[in-house]
Amino acid sequence: MARGPAAAVLAAFAALALAGCVQQEAAAPAPPPAATPAPLTSDQNFVDRAALGTGTEVELGRLASTRAASPAVRAFADRIITDHRQAHARLTRTERSTHIAAMPAPPPPNALTALSGPQFDRAFMQDQIKNHQEAIQLFQAEAQTGQDPRLRKYASDMLPMLYRNLQEAQGIAARLGG
Repeated sequence: MARGPAAAVLAAFAALALAGCVQQEAAAPAPPPAATPAPLTSDQNFVDRAALGTGTEVELGRLASTRAASPAVRAFADRIITDHRQAHARLTRTERSTHIAAMPAPPPPNALTALSGPQFDRAFMQDQIKNHQEAIQLFQAEAQTGQDPRLRKYASDMLPMLYRNLQEAQGIAARLGG
């Protein structure tokens, strides 16, 4: 019988001790929140988007060189590969001089990978028109309001190539009926 009351007292004591620990943990100051990343500057946002865009365009050009049926689309793809490789290389040099590095990002999935032939040609050219229109807006904004003069110059210098590619893409799309 002595065992029953002693065990009950011991269990009650253990429950009180456990409750005290829980209260101590609740009263303990919370650890400081993890450092939140600083918001992206407009220049950092530009570098990130430009790097992703130039890299994606090279990959799309490679895809077009194997999937396109039209010689005009394949020739355009070759130009895209060359132009955007050069633009990416220059961006990389500019990144080093500004100490603003592009954050690595995987290219977005693209429905073009499931197409080939004339269907691919029309979809690719429409995609190129959209991509170049978006790139022109991005590069114009950086050229006009960018904080770093080296990035403003880079953006300004790339605009003629982007406009030329847009016009060529629009012409090819019109001839393809897309």
